Amino acid sequence: MQLKFSAIRNKRKNSGLVIRAKGVGGSWIAKLPAERFDGVPENEFSMMTIASRLGINVPGIDLVHVDSLEGLSAGLRRLRGTRLSPFVVSIETAQISST
Repeated sequence: MQLKFSAIRNKRKNSGLVIRAKGVGGSWIAKLPAERFDGVPENEFSMMTIASRLGINVPGIDLVHVDSLEGLSAGLRRLRGTRLSPFVVSIETAQISST
């Protein structure tokens, strides 16, 4: 299982994301590292990048460090163990179309 949150771009931190506790979510999906499998965010980022380079239309994607997230609870930050990546993959939902 991979935790996902709606997020917005943090204009104060370069490439950071903000996860709001209340209100309307943002235009990005922040996917946290999976506990069971290594490198899930890195793998998803790599596959989406390859797909884009092959000419497949993909949404905006970014790989950001967990520490650049605002609004993430301390308990979730501590989940990083030996199997957890320090990165979060984020996908821009504004570019996802329902075709």
